[in-house]
Amino acid sequence: MGKILDLFCGCGGFSTGFIQAGHKVMWGIDNDKRVQKTYEYNHPDTEFILSDIRDLDPNDFKNVDIVIGSPPCPNFSLANNKRDPKKGMVLVNKFRKWIETIKPKWWIMENVPPIYKYLDDFYPIKRIINCADYGVPQIRKRCFSGLYIFPRPMYAKFPYYTLDGKKTHRWITVKEAIGDLLNLKVEVPNHIETKSSQESMIRKLSSNFGMQKRYKNFSLEPRKYQLGKAFMKKHPPLCYEKPASCVTTKDDKHIIETSEKKYRRLTVRECARLQSFPDEFIFFGSLSAQYMMIGNAIPPLMAYHFGIYLK
Repeated sequence: MGKILDLFCGCGGFSTGFIQAGHKVMWGIDNDKRVQKTYEYNHPDTEFILSDIRDLDPNDFKNVDIVIGSPPCPNFSLANNKRDPKKGMVLVNKFRKWIETIKPKWWIMENVPPIYKYLDDFYPIKRIINCADYGVPQIRKRCFSGLYIFPRPMYAKFPYYTLDGKKTHRWITVKEAIGDLLNLKVEVPNHIETKSSQESMIRKLSSNFGMQKRYKNFSLEPRKYQLGKAFMKKHPPLCYEKPASCVTTKDDKHIIETSEKKYRRLTVRECARLQSFPDEFIFFGSLSAQYMMIGNAIPPLMAYHFGIYLK
């Protein structure tokens, strides 16, 4: 078991995955007060520190084995017309200074793919990873850089056998992830039904069927918007038989067709499922804050695989 420091922790997607993998997260640090209650509620054994890391001394956090973190990505995101990579590198370089001071055994920094070309040789491993290849029911490509052990992909669009004879599974679909919330008949893939510890964890994180009566955030009343023809043309409904497109900080791009043949936007819990948050993970704050936290998070299932390999 490793001791973890989570920088720019947000609501705790990275922390959740590492905890599920058996690690102990000592501190979670973020300067956004909107995430504090959600992080503290879901990680009661972790000390949350509401602060900008520029106001803290990394020498006070040396008793850790692994540092994880996700500096803000808007200045690297292609979706931001006003992006400024130079400005974005300010906090990335601050993260780097913490690594140089703490000298952890392992460390991982997550960000959007365009950051790749701005990272020098200080980052020994730089990979663009599709989270769908690890059981997340979503096409979400992210750059994971740092010093870590690359986890073996377990899923693929077209399953294949690896050189050592192991078979990958097909990507988890929207229907498998949220079909029970839509009153759809869902057939759970056989490999999710297996009893092995790793596969049961995948079921726990990405396919929590039939639990909506036990936990919060299951309201089927998403934010009210008019779905005009122009909008629907630009944002067609999600295909139930494929993974979702990338979940963002807003609920304004994902449309689903209900069992009543009507269209609506995704709810908080549906977005959380597509991000592989377990159903017992509760989000607090306004609807905008909840969608923001989910969209900004590292999928816990992706973090879980990193945690297993580093363990």
